[in-house]
Parts: sequence; structure tokens; C-alpha cells
Amino acid sequence: KESPSETIKTKSGTRKLRYSMDTLMQKRYVAKEVQKPNQGIIAFHSASYDTATHYKKIVKLHSLLGGVKLKFNQLETSGLDSSAHFKANLNSLQLDAIDISTDKISVLIANGSLNDLVLNSDHLKDPWKLLEDNHPTATIHNLKAKIETNGNLIGFDRLDYNPQISSGTIRQFEFRPLKDKQQFLADSYYQTNYMHAQIESIDFHTFDIKRMMNDSVFHLSKIQVTSPNLEIGRDKTHPFFATAIKPLPTNAFQNVNVKFKIDSVLVSDGKIAYTEKSRITEKEGTINFSKMNALVRNVKNVDLESNDSLRIRASALFMDSARVNLRMRESYADTLGGFVLTTQVSPFKTSILNAALVPMVAVDFKSGYVDTLYMRAIGREYLSLGSMKFLYHDLKVEFLDRNDTSRHSLKNQLLKFAANTFVVRTNNTDRMGKIFYERDRNRAVFQYWVKMILSGVTTSVGAKSNKKQIRKYMKDLNQKKLPAIEDDFVL
Repeated sequence: KESPSETIKTKSGTRKLRYSMDTLMQKRYVAKEVQKPNQGIIAFHSASYDTATHYKKIVKLHSLLGGVKLKFNQLETSGLDSSAHFKANLNSLQLDAIDISTDKISVLIANGSLNDLVLNSDHLKDPWKLLEDNHPTATIHNLKAKIETNGNLIGFDRLDYNPQISSGTIRQFEFRPLKDKQQFLADSYYQTNYMHAQIESIDFHTFDIKRMMNDSVFHLSKIQVTSPNLEIGRDKTHPFFATAIKPLPTNAFQNVNVKFKIDSVLVSDGKIAYTEKSRITEKEGTINFSKMNALVRNVKNVDLESNDSLRIRASALFMDSARVNLRMRESYADTLGGFVLTTQVSPFKTSILNAALVPMVAVDFKSGYVDTLYMRAIGREYLSLGSMKFLYHDLKVEFLDRNDTSRHSLKNQLLKFAANTFVVRTNNTDRMGKIFYERDRNRAVFQYWVKMILSGVTTSVGAKSNKKQIRKYMKDLNQKKLPAIEDDFVL
């Protein structure tokens, strides 16, 4: 005989539920009927309120379109007067095509299982106790899900967690806006970043659940990120809106309400592509980094000591040609977010920059070879100071028509002549460049780093005077009443 069933209307459509029980019960306590409360939840009702205990081997609940399958090792229930209690050892909670939606978030669980759970009636009153009772044994296996919230999609093909080693893995992770890049940027009145991240795998190690429960601290010993691919898009033809001040990383961490501590983050074989639509030419140019490896240490806002620093060590191929090595150390104790940034780039032809510079700023390097590029600078919340060794030879630059970069107008020919003759040095074999940049605090830290590097390049090629940069630095110190930066770098 076919098991009884019931049709329930949900936000995602009509579902037909079929339920069956393979049970061993005492006579005075039986499952008499199944009813659907107003909330749309299936509930079992007893015919008697006398205390009794029964054991069920298997209980199944599923829909023709997907649902939940429960396998019990042991189930105990009791009723006394108007109160009811239950306790269950759940071998597995198997999920299949579960759709949970509210007006703010939609969660679709394609498949997966939660194993070795302990459930009781107290968990309904205190969900935190559910985690406390289950964290030593409960496992997550092959969980695939998609989450839509705030106009974004977050998804992964597989999540596994092993409580024996307090570690887990996420496979094929993705984050992106629900709109495609073109539509997302077109619908934004102000400048904003379109971000699409895809990650082959994320492994997290030694998740300290006890500390999270006792001290509300999210603590991981290591996160390993393999083959991340980050696509960033920005349309600079739109107006820029200066929102809240963006603190430097260590100060930003300390502003987060959630307590966290991640000892290390290891990134391997990453890619980053930044595409910008220029307000000068209204064309798009792309800068890319590939084969990126990085180690980030001491990412936290708790357990801070006087000598603690956030440390970043990274390397990547710039435009698939030049090897870039970057080191950054930022103090947690410095209220101005003081950091030391060093960058070294392997020799490269300046023509590799043309793919980005021609459409973005209508500048074309006709020739040039960079022999050495090394910089060291100290940055703070308001300004930065440092030195750069930028040695090159046979550098020639051409200015193109902004509306048609294939044209060579008389005006641009004159600019080319003036730049190559009076402004830009064709060769630089020994000149040291001074780095000075006053930070725009409405911009992200990465833009700050890029501007610091460009500051050193402009003084090295002769476009700006070292003495003029130092005068601007001294003027800013006095106006803002800031402590001086010790500039004793030896490059």
C-alpha cells in the first residue's frame, strides 16, 4: 500500500510530501495523525499524554521534488500533561533540493548530509546548545548549496567538515553579483567595483569551536586557498562618491564587531584581472597578475600584543611577464596604521604596459627596458614617504589622441617631443626617486600602494622633482601635526 502523502504550498512551488514510519512503540503512546500547522511544518500528534518511551529504527520524510531523509539510531519521546520531550541520536540528516527563502535571503541546498547528530527538546529553546552538544562528533558531508542575498550569489559545489581534526574543505567556491558585469556597472550611478571570485578549493584547519562558544572568538590556525581567480571591473566615467573613510587593514580589522583570529592564510596559483573603463578615453584597459602566491599572517582583532603586526608576503607575474615580489608589515599598535612596504620587480620591456595604458590614458611606450625597480616606503593613515631605485634605458613615450588612439595629431606629436626631450629621461642609470604621496582616505589600501609606486616612478624619470616632493611632505607634516617618518632607507 502506498504511504500516505500531503500537498503543501511553499514559496518555491507546490510540493507533495510522503511520510512513512518503521516503528516499534508501546501501546499507550502512538502516532495517531499528521497535521500541517499554519507555518507549513509537518507535526506528529499523540493520542495520549501518559509518559512512554518508544524507539524508531527509520523515519523518512521526502518530497517528489526533493526533501529530507532522516535515519535514527535511537529516538526517545515522552509526554507528561501538556509538556512533551524528545531525545534522538541521528545517524544522518540527508538533504536533497531544499529551498528556504525569505524576503532577504534565498538558500538552495542541492544535496548533502549532516551525520552523527544528537537532538533533544532543549535545542528548540537554545539553538546554541545544539552546537555545543554536537561539535565533537557531527560531520558535514558533500554539501552543495547556493545563497542569494543583497543582490549577490554565493555558492559552492562541496563542503566537508571533520570534527575529529576540526578541519574542512570547500570546493568550487563562487561569489558574484546576480547581474552580469556590463549591467551591474551600467546600473550604478556612482563608481563601484564589480567583483567575481572563483576559487578551486578552500581548506580550513583547526577551527576552535570551543573558543567560539565560550568567548565568541572565531579562531582558525590556517586557511589554504588554491587557484583563486578574481575579476574586478570599474567604470570611471561615472562620478566618484566619497563614502565613509576606509581605514588601513589593522585598524579596519579592529572595527569589525565579530572577534576573529586567523594565524595564517596561504594563497597558491592565483589570478587577478582589473578592468577599468577610462574617463579619459572611454575605453577599457586591463591589468592582470597571474601565478600569484601569498602568505598572510596574523589576521586578527583579539589577543593583540604591543609588537604584533599584520604581515604579507606575495609574488606574481605582472602582465604575464615581470615577476613582482611584495612585502608588507603593518603594526597593530600604531594608531596611524603605520606599515613598511617593499616591492621588487624583475627586468621587463615597457611595451608590456601598452595593453593597459593605450586604452586607459592614451599613452604608448614605443621603446624602453627596465633594468631595476626596487622601492621601500613607510605609509601611514595620512601620508607616505620612501625611496625608489628605478633604472632603465632607451625609454621613449608617445601621446595618442584620446578619442582615437590610432591617430597621431600635431598636438600629440608636440607633447611627445616635449616629454622625450625635456621631461622624461631616456636613460636612468643612477638617479634615485623620492616617494611621497598624500593618501585619499576614501580609497582602498591597494590604490594607496599603487599611488606610492607611481610617485617613485615619476620622480625617477624626472617628471617630478625630488626636492619638490620633500617640500610637500614637510608642509603636510606641519599642517596635520603628524610625527615625522624616519627616512633612512639604503637601497
